[in-house]
Amino acid sequence: MSDMFTIPLAQKLLQSGRMLPSELLEHYLHRIQEFEQKVQAWAFLNLDSVHAEVHQLDAEAKARQWRGPLHGI
Repeated sequence: MSDMFTIPLAQKLLQSGRMLPSELLEHYLHRIQEFEQKVQAWAFLNLDSVHAEVHQLDAEAKARQWRGPLHGI
C-alpha cells in the first residue's frame, strides 16, 4: 500500500471492492504508530470505538450499501 494514499484513490479502491474500510484503517493506524511520537497529533484515539465502527462499515461495503461518497474513509 502506498504511503501517498489520496482520498480519490481510497474511494476508488473501496467502492470497487478491492479494499475494505478495515484495511484502510489498518494502513493509517500503522502510519499513526510510525509517526505519532514525532508529530504528536493525537490527544486521544479511541481504538475500541474505531474498530467497532469499521466493522459496521465493512459489513455495509460488502453488501454494497454506501452511506455516501466518503464511506469508509
